Amino acid sequence: MNFSALQLNGRLVSNIQKQQLTTLTAVQEQAIPAIIAGKDCLVIAPTGTGKTEAFAIPIVQLLLEKEKREQPSVLILLPTRQLCIQTKNRIAKLIEGTSLELVCFYGGSTYESQLKNYPKAQLILATPGRLLDFLGQQLVDLNAVDTLVIDEFDQLLDLGFALEINKIMQALSAQRQSIFVSATRTPEMDKIIHKRLKNPIEIIIGDQLKRGKISEYVLYVDKNDKKNLIRYLLENRIKSQVLIFARTVHAVERIGTDLHRN
Repeated sequence: MNFSALQLNGRLVSNIQKQQLTTLTAVQEQAIPAIIAGKDCLVIAPTGTGKTEAFAIPIVQLLLEKEKREQPSVLILLPTRQLCIQTKNRIAKLIEGTSLELVCFYGGSTYESQLKNYPKAQLILATPGRLLDFLGQQLVDLNAVDTLVIDEFDQLLDLGFALEINKIMQALSAQRQSIFVSATRTPEMDKIIHKRLKNPIEIIIGDQLKRGKISEYVLYVDKNDKKNLIRYLLENRIKSQVLIFARTVHAVERIGTDLHRN
């Protein structure tokens, strides 16, 4: 299905086309109509399947259909500062040229810089810790929020944010649309899903697109030998482009420095 078949706002369609998006992914094809219809949704799909646009596009469409409000009506929770910034940039491209505004709350930046645009924003993107900080000081008001998105739900729980998520949901109106988005589904997630979602539409996209294309190996190695192992693999085993994940920014820098040196 093409985006042109969804009867979206003209400006939104134009912004989607600017991103060179034409055909909906499987998760988008199911999630966008369900969210526009106002349904609670549980979206489980692998990374790289277009989950962000699957919830962002219908939310922007609904906001463009509403009268502009004095307080934010959409809250998107994310696990990390980096994901907040990344998601903000993607949504900013969708609302370009509209009257919609968004703000981003996360640690590592001043209160003043993050709250400056809050009074005129319709969307809040936030990490749980910074949002609870603002709520505790009564710097933000979530009474008008009628749409909650919890993105990267599994990551949030892995990072120990279950208590914070429940506190935030208790501060919201019970009359809201809730959308939970995750790459995986866990028993801990199910406890919150059963308690907080109302007759949700479950959209579960398997990893069949990747099956058969990826071979996985686990290599056990002493921490001090990791860099040597990476160099060995690059020199002897890997013949194509490679993507290396590390736990911290400093680890990435150390690996990069070692590879340049050798």
